[in-house]
Amino acid sequence: AATSAVVAVEPGEVLFAGPFMNYGLMALVSHADGLHTIYANLGELTVAAGQKVAEGQAVGRAGRDDAGRPVVYFEMRVDGDPVDPERWVR
Repeated sequence: AATSAVVAVEPGEVLFAGPFMNYGLMALVSHADGLHTIYANLGELTVAAGQKVAEGQAVGRAGRDDAGRPVVYFEMRVDGDPVDPERWVR
């Protein structure tokens, strides 16, 4: 069965999309006000570097952990500093 779509939390531009170190498939998106979001451990990417994305637009699909459960790594940074993503996650 297919995993769920992983969507951009705000409009932005994809800076990187592809395999990255131990993050697996990863999309890095730049947004306004120094915000960057990272979506990793994806099973599939649906964006490419340089592409503009809208809020709610899919950047990929969730990957799976060793037990076969859907999994996504999500990180937010403002001006390079990690921030709590709780208010953006639904």
